[in-house]
Order: sequence, then C-alpha cells, then structure tokens
Amino acid sequence: DPFPPRPRSIDIQSADPCAGLTGGQRDKLGVDAGTRRDHAPDVPGCYFTTPTQTSFTIQFLRVTGARALLPGYPDQQATDILADPVQEEIDGFGAVRAQLRRGTPSSCSYTVDTGDDSSVQFVYSPLDSSGSPAALAAGCDKAREFASMSLSTLSAG
Repeated sequence: DPFPPRPRSIDIQSADPCAGLTGGQRDKLGVDAGTRRDHAPDVPGCYFTTPTQTSFTIQFLRVTGARALLPGYPDQQATDILADPVQEEIDGFGAVRAQLRRGTPSSCSYTVDTGDDSSVQFVYSPLDSSGSPAALAAGCDKAREFASMSLSTLSAG
C-alpha cells in the first residue's frame, strides 16, 4: 500500500456527506448548509457553495480506494476526470491531489484514503479563475484546508 497507516477510522458507508462540516467550519469557509447531490448510489455527495458560487464538494467514494487514482496502479481510475495526480498526506492520512479536467483551471481535489476500497474526495471549485500556477496552488490550498476541517468532523463521527 503506498499510503501510511490511517491515523483513525472514518466510516463513510452510512455517514451523510452533508454532515462533513460543522456550522463553525461552514462559517469559516463562508459556505451554505450544503445540498445533497449523489453522483451514483455508491458515491453520495454534498455541495457547499459561497455567495459568489465557489463550491466545496464532499464525495464518499464507497467502492474506490484513493490508491486506485495513482499512476502505476493497475487499471488506474478517474484518468478522464483528474489530471496530474500526486500522492500527499493530510493530517496523517494518505491522499491524492489532482487538478480537475473539467471546471475552472484552479479547481483542485484531494482524495483521502479512508479504507482499502473507500475514500473521501474533497473538491474546491471557484466560479472563475486565471488558470495561473499561483491560482491553482491557491485552489489546492483551499481544498486541503477544507479536507482537513472535514476529516476532523467525520472522524468525530
């Protein structure tokens, strides 16, 4: 396994992705209470938006482990959706950072390893952006902050 041991357990099989942020965390990010929007039966999601239509999305990938997004993985997943996946760590969890192929140029995602065959994806997507390397780095910083906040909330169960 390319990732470190998970520092704690996060159960995404029965959890509600819209419960992934507390009221205080939503206030800090400047987002609404969240709208449930499932991508598929095994990919429940929640979209949190700011008044300027920047979105923060949580998706529970109940049947896809984060390692499946890395180059070199047999039958690498999501190559049509994610560009330039890179292995990282967030708060002790293994994660894969990637740019989104669709959306604005500074949209950034972190897919965090929560189980052998499950992960949580956090996406930051501003309404518009320049697409400069600095804008992408800022987008990924926002996605990382969002993931870190939500991981602490989801861990608390």
